[in-house]
Amino acid sequence: MDEVDYSRFLYKPYSPEPPEKKKHKDFTEKKSGKKKVFTVIIVTLLCFAILFVCVDFFSKGKIFDSIYSLIAKTQYSFYCVVRSYPTRDMAHAGALLAENGGGAGYLFSENGDFFVVFNIYSDKSDADSVSSKNLNSFVYTLSFSTSSTKLANLIDDFIREINSCLNQIDSGTFSDGTLSALKDNYLVLFSAVEPKNEKETSLVSFIVSCLNSISPGTTERTSLLFQTRHMICSVLFSSRDAFS
Repeated sequence: MDEVDYSRFLYKPYSPEPPEKKKHKDFTEKKSGKKKVFTVIIVTLLCFAILFVCVDFFSKGKIFDSIYSLIAKTQYSFYCVVRSYPTRDMAHAGALLAENGGGAGYLFSENGDFFVVFNIYSDKSDADSVSSKNLNSFVYTLSFSTSSTKLANLIDDFIREINSCLNQIDSGTFSDGTLSALKDNYLVLFSAVEPKNEKETSLVSFIVSCLNSISPGTTERTSLLFQTRHMICSVLFSSRDAFS
């Protein structure tokens, strides 16, 4: 009788297969990919920088100047003692009143209102002090900002020096000859300026014409103060428009 294999009928305890081990991610491969991306970015930036330098060179620096003018600007501020009027006719009367007293008498309008500048100050505390002593007047801040600092600095120095001279002429401590010397000096300085664009060219031409219009030594003192202060206002408002 043949032997029968009973082993296949024996009980075998269940033994599940061990779970598959999780595969570890290849970090080396990831790092390599990041390096490639970083390299591509650096190369792209370098190419762009080289292209920008080349284009800017052939445009004689105009592209760089345009970008620089957007991000780097210096602000200049002056403080006007002004009075407001409801109508243009009343404002003209106020301008005439300022003129007769040697003030600026500069008339301008904003948002339908009319204003007359009586005087301009470089220091806000001086403007506040004068305004507090005159009913119905207030301080109007006149500011402009630009990256054309060479021209703007010259305008800033010009306004401050001329204004200081006028205040001392008004008080009797300076003569008209001092203003005449300042006028001649700034005529030379503004004539030597190299404007960057058409607006600046027009502004410089306007300032030169303003300087040529005043005649220290041959004009009566009150009239001279009015004319020169009015000129200062014209230059400041024109500068704000040119640099805007």
